[in-house]
Amino acid sequence: MKLPKPTTGYYEANQGFATTFEGEPLFVQKGELVHKSHPLLEGREELFDPADRITRFDAEQATAAPGEKRGRRSKRVSETEAEPVAEPEAEPEAEPSNGGDESEDEAEEA
Repeated sequence: MKLPKPTTGYYEANQGFATTFEGEPLFVQKGELVHKSHPLLEGREELFDPADRITRFDAEQATAAPGEKRGRRSKRVSETEAEPVAEPEAEPEAEPSNGGDESEDEAEEA
């Protein structure tokens, strides 16, 4: 049986089924999409219908293709050229204590 040509390039499973593909068990759920050139379709044409629409979420390419230029970050500044990081200000030293209840005048007399 020959499959009708899909407008999207994909076929949709019209039912769930289990099969052996390339020596491994394979489970296909109803609604899963298979590309028109995939060998899974051969001999299983009655299990697929042309997909009338598909949704794809392509991932962004991680590396630039040969000759492709990507956005560049601003020039890095080496640690020696960077502005020094301000160190936290030291707390003012506490004035020496008189040691108790004596007033300043009495401490000077002693």
